[in-house]
Amino acid sequence: MHKPRLLIADDSQLIRKEMCEILADEYDVVEAENGEQAWTLISSDKEIKMIFTDLTMPSLDGLKLLKRIRSTDDESLRSLPVVMMTEAADDLANVKESLASGVNDLVRKPFIPELLRARASANIKPRAEKKPHTETATVDPLTQLANEPYFMLRGANNLSYAIRHDEGFGVLLVDIDRFKLLCEEHESYVIESLQVKIGSYITSVVRAEDIVARLDEGTFGVLLLGVDPKGVLETASRIHQKIKKKIIRYNEKRFGVTVSIGAASPQLKRYSSFELILRQAWSELKKAMDMGGNQIEAENIYQRLAGEHESSHYVPSVDEALEMLRNNQGKLIDHCVKELLVKLLPLLAYCDEKMKLDVIEQINEKLQSNASDTVL
Repeated sequence: MHKPRLLIADDSQLIRKEMCEILADEYDVVEAENGEQAWTLISSDKEIKMIFTDLTMPSLDGLKLLKRIRSTDDESLRSLPVVMMTEAADDLANVKESLASGVNDLVRKPFIPELLRARASANIKPRAEKKPHTETATVDPLTQLANEPYFMLRGANNLSYAIRHDEGFGVLLVDIDRFKLLCEEHESYVIESLQVKIGSYITSVVRAEDIVARLDEGTFGVLLLGVDPKGVLETASRIHQKIKKKIIRYNEKRFGVTVSIGAASPQLKRYSSFELILRQAWSELKKAMDMGGNQIEAENIYQRLAGEHESSHYVPSVDEALEMLRNNQGKLIDHCVKELLVKLLPLLAYCDEKMKLDVIEQINEKLQSNASDTVL
């Protein structure tokens, strides 16, 4: 199978050589010394699937080349993906004009190899042929992992399969510690590279059949099917250990990175829903973050392993339950209506006293029929 062909247009031979070394394993790379040479090559070679072009070049610079590509009558050429390469010294006005002129992406020099490969993978496509909707709708363009919609869809499908076949099921949520602060301290392309690296580290320690997704800036999700609670914890530990030993390097800058992980692997019931399991994982992740980060929280799993799983199924907060009812998802709380009522009792008692309704006694009588219920 032939490698996809891409063109690098840059007047620096050293830059072209560096890019070729980074991309040659996955792509058939051709080179141009300036914009005119690049135009000649893409006009005559229909196998070129995308172009990396420097913004500043002799003869025909990257911006003028981009405008020529986007204004041509050749529909195949007009739709060619163009990634503009810029430097800190480049005029900001030209960068903005590139965006307004239809550039597909921007990449900053000097290059970070993982980010350069991610840019190529995200943008390359056959000439005059768009990526299928099913592909663009499921892939995160930065990391090339699954995206959030696909994660939610596969999560629900995998859970349904796990319930039917009595399989293990688990969810991990991985959040880069101090992510907002890192964004303030470093340029955007460094943060993008960091997320690409974290995604690759997670992927390297999970099974091929596990689903890894980028859910948001700095946050990743992992779906585990056919894995018991101990296996979920072991996977979380492998991810944590893999990342906490890493030092991110860029030029003279170095900084360590750690992650917080929330894990959920409940005892599956007929009524189990992916939304509730995901909320449980978010709750665990929040605890890890609130405790300072760089740790794994999985109280629900430890309870289950200790034989307390019957009482540790997830009960949403009152606000979450109300939100589910507003969204016509009442079935998601069918398994915990008594627990929710107990949560509401103090408020109901207060309102009952103020409004003289005398209904709280009736509720207590009903709850007293079950000795395990808490009453006022």
